Amino acid sequence: ETDFRLSTDITPTTAIPTYVVHGDKLTLKVASINDTLKEIPPKYIDMFKHGEVENLGFHIRTLVQFLIVYSPFKNYKNLCFIDTPGYNPAGSISVEDRQITVKYLEEADIILWLIGLAENGTIPKSDIDFLREIDLDNKKLFVVLNKADLRDISDIEKIIKTVKQELNKN
Repeated sequence: ETDFRLSTDITPTTAIPTYVVHGDKLTLKVASINDTLKEIPPKYIDMFKHGEVENLGFHIRTLVQFLIVYSPFKNYKNLCFIDTPGYNPAGSISVEDRQITVKYLEEADIILWLIGLAENGTIPKSDIDFLREIDLDNKKLFVVLNKADLRDISDIEKIIKTVKQELNKN
């Protein structure tokens, strides 16, 4: 399973915070609310997507705190990535998702903030407002323009310039 990937979608996907760390082999562990770790087959990662957990008939967060994906990425042995539920300016993600995301961002040393170029021509005001809620002192913020392959190169150059201006202004 070397082609393993976290769930992705244009709609909110991550329901449970997921750590991605170096491991000798691809492994998925579930951390319960009573601090026990249980290994499950990596193919079940999609069970923890928003759409799937909503169909369970119970609130999964009453049982699961977070997931840990161990991956044999050798060049990044000392890094820990955290995929959070995010915040949603459109309101389709719960207040709880937002609170969990704030908690994890405040604990992070570096924040990789993704902006989908298919949907945006700049950093949305809602992103800037949300980032202002986070204590960014002593943190590095990297803004990543995602889905660049869906835009013309001339559009990308304009978007980069606009994003830089918006970030500097705010």
